[in-house]
Amino acid sequence: MRKIYAMTAVAALTLTSVASAQDSRLLFTVANQGGWTGAGALFAASTNHTLYLAPISQNSSLSGNPVFGGATAYHTGSLSLRMTVGTKGGGCGDEAISSVGINIDVTGGAGSSAPALTTSYLANNTAGSVGSQNAPWSGVNPAGATAGAPDVNDIRKVLVPSSSASAAWLGLGPTPTCTAGGALSSYNLATLSVTASNLSAGQASYPVFLQVGPLKVTRAYDPAGTQGTQPEMVAFGFGDAAVNGSSNTAVASSTADATIIVRKKGDYGIVDPNTGGLLDSNPDGIVSTDETNYHGTTVGSSIPLEVFLGDYGVADPNTGNLITNVPDGVVSVDETNVHASTVGS
Repeated sequence: MRKIYAMTAVAALTLTSVASAQDSRLLFTVANQGGWTGAGALFAASTNHTLYLAPISQNSSLSGNPVFGGATAYHTGSLSLRMTVGTKGGGCGDEAISSVGINIDVTGGAGSSAPALTTSYLANNTAGSVGSQNAPWSGVNPAGATAGAPDVNDIRKVLVPSSSASAAWLGLGPTPTCTAGGALSSYNLATLSVTASNLSAGQASYPVFLQVGPLKVTRAYDPAGTQGTQPEMVAFGFGDAAVNGSSNTAVASSTADATIIVRKKGDYGIVDPNTGGLLDSNPDGIVSTDETNYHGTTVGSSIPLEVFLGDYGVADPNTGNLITNVPDGVVSVDETNVHASTVGS
């Protein structure tokens, strides 16, 4: 069953009717995973991200274990909705995205209760964005979660430049020229916060799809500047052709633009007790003693799944207990004792 979120925004437009290839791209990056804000860096460029979360029942169990040093947050995380913008007219200062109308459609979930999803939207694009010239939105209509489903509906952002001199032309202009550059020459539009529920299988997967929403995705051009074209051709994530931002309302990508996976930390699959190798990499929902030895084979890994499964925080090499239970992106030998404490959780 499909579950829908929506997001939107608007401005003054100069319209023509020539379509193009990709003009802009909306994508998700992992912003927070169990308290760690660096998980997104594990993914290669042009890759749709996966957010890994532990089920709430396991998190509660680990929070009560003295080895973990207090309450953990392995069941929580967030995805950042970002936008990159190409040049179609006069460039930075002459054109800007004027409306962003997006639905977020979450599917799947067999083996788990639906996660709780909430959204927050930036009043401007400065916080959490690379650029420092970003003007505030003219209006924001954030959506809340739909009752009974992990949905957020009718998200709206509006940007209306009032004149040729308006700072709004720098608000959501072409990237990276309207931003300060850096690793992420893109705008942070919104944050989708996720809290995992209980798990009744080895793993539950929630593909996340973007759609053009009711307010559409449009671009404005300064009448005094070089004019570009309409419609805005928008790419969602990576792996699909761009769609018409002015007419493809509620048409989702065929490729998931992000994925939320609920899986127990430490559940690598089924490990051979004699060799210590994996017999089956599919999770079975059980963290066993045999998997403690396998944990050692993932030390130093940069594979997103292995980092999630084996990184619990920073462990004291003398006591084996966690000094901090916020993951740091490093699977270390010192965490072997911590991993052993997840057995049966």
